[in-house]
Amino acid sequence: MEQLVSVFIPQNQLETDLQAAQADPENFGAFLKKFLLAEVYVPSVTDVEKDPESFRPVLYDKKGEPLMIVFTSKDRAKAVAHIGQFGMPLRVATLVKRMPPGTGLFVNPGESVSFNMSAEGLRRLGQGFY
Repeated sequence: MEQLVSVFIPQNQLETDLQAAQADPENFGAFLKKFLLAEVYVPSVTDVEKDPESFRPVLYDKKGEPLMIVFTSKDRAKAVAHIGQFGMPLRVATLVKRMPPGTGLFVNPGESVSFNMSAEGLRRLGQGFY
């Protein structure tokens, strides 16, 4: 029986840029500068449209370090809708600035075009921006 492989088809410029950066790792640093200015979709366990203060992001445990799950498009967030059926768009720079200490970031989990960053990596990324 043949196994179906999901092909990543970029849905926006951010995804096109991420795909290109993964194809050429030497340019990943340049991508991260663009990434900070981009908007991602952040799934939430609670209805943030009704009550923004109740925001509870979906987290992934990577060897004891929590990673906040975000997606490069709202459509891709359907992958975690069983856990975080709500969500909101948020500029990455704002997200990094407000990120709880000790929490990293997981972009597009389950997709072939994805990456994660430790809490320390996010801290350094934010320092270079602000």
